[in-house]
Amino acid sequence: MTVNRTHLSLTILLVVVALAILALHAYHFLPFIADDALISLRYSQRLLNGQGLTWNPGERVEGYSNLLWVLGCAALGLLHIDLVTAARLLGFVSIAATIVAVVYAHRPHNSRTALTLLPALLFLPLAAPIAVWAIGGMEQPLVAGLLAWATVLCYRPLENNETPAKAFLLPGLFFALLCVTRLDGALFTVAAVVVILLCGKASRSSWRNHLFRK
Repeated sequence: MTVNRTHLSLTILLVVVALAILALHAYHFLPFIADDALISLRYSQRLLNGQGLTWNPGERVEGYSNLLWVLGCAALGLLHIDLVTAARLLGFVSIAATIVAVVYAHRPHNSRTALTLLPALLFLPLAAPIAVWAIGGMEQPLVAGLLAWATVLCYRPLENNETPAKAFLLPGLFFALLCVTRLDGALFTVAAVVVILLCGKASRSSWRNHLFRK
């Protein structure tokens, strides 16, 4: 029990340190907001106003390629959060989720492994592009967060010789969400499926049962 608490304490400490540095670094770039982010927020605002995913009244033009991001910002808007603030909040939380995924994948077992992980982990919050886009209003942070968790959750199933297809359901969900976050998310998903199949980490009978279940 003591060992588990030590692991948990070290994990939480690493995450807190990384997020604190991310917050300070991102704050340095305020009030930056990408021009293209306002396009997505226009659709979010009109959706909140009951006018659907439209740019102008009467026009059904899909001028966005980041559906999940638009819907996420609109969902925060339902809480009466300003949409620019909502986009920044969603971006920061998404980068935070990416950092948590890295720590989850390499959980420290003692102070020595924690110190080894810390420099590598800090590459994320100390990278200027990461900090900028955490508050830039675009969907890149959400793409990073979904891709990070989809990848990390594949680790354990890939370590087994014969893995049932259902073991990939949770990472599959993240890959599916990635596909509706940005169009090129499908490329990551296809690449992951190809790797899994080539590695032979899921039994053929299991895949067959899931794909062709009646």
